[in-house]
Formats: sequence, structure tokens, C-alpha cells
Amino acid sequence: MNISPYLFFNGNCREAVAHYEKAFGVTAYVDNSETNPTLVEHAQITLYSITIMFCDWDWDEPYRKGQDFMTSIGFDESEKPVIKIAFDTLSEGGKIIIPLDKSEWNKFSGTVVDKYGFRWNFHQI
Repeated sequence: MNISPYLFFNGNCREAVAHYEKAFGVTAYVDNSETNPTLVEHAQITLYSITIMFCDWDWDEPYRKGQDFMTSIGFDESEKPVIKIAFDTLSEGGKIIIPLDKSEWNKFSGTVVDKYGFRWNFHQI
């Protein structure tokens, strides 16, 4: 299992990624949005053994400061039962954004906002 911070930007992700590349002396992976090429759909840098991910906000609800962070948890097939319990527990009193299931991006993934307002993304690696 690996845990990564996922940071959301309000249309200025490309600028932020360039800033982080300069600050840390790394090269980012950047994937542009197919529906809106001015936005970043996914970007990431690796610092030591930690991957930090970024994207421009593209959810159904409007961008709001404070919702600009998500914890992303990558897991392997053997950890799927534990992840299912975590996802179900976090969804109690919260809101499922993307159901935990097969997706176009990962073998198995889902996103939930817990009852405290924090976003959690789970994805099979």
C-alpha cells in the first residue's frame, strides 16, 4: 500500500507544477485534459520515495478552498478486502463521489468524502 497527497488547483495547475519542478529540481509527468486542453488532468512528481499528485479541479461541484487536497491510497489485489472495509466505513455519514469499482483509469478505484469533509481516493496499483 502507498499513500500520496493529491493537490487540486483552480485552473493554475500547470503553473504550480512548473514551480514545484524548479523548487525540487525534478521533472513532472503531466497529462492534459482531453475535454479542456488548458487544464491538467493529472500530474505527478516524485520526491525521494513519495509521489505527489496534482490536477486542475474538474468535479461536478464548484472549486472551494479547503477541498483542494485528497489523500490517495494505492493498493494491490491482496489488499482489496481491507480497502473495501475502509471505503465503506469512510462513506458512513459521508458522500461517495466515485463508487469503488473498475474504472477507466485503474483496475479498481473509488473516491469518497468522509463525514469530516476530507476526500479519500483508493486505486489498485
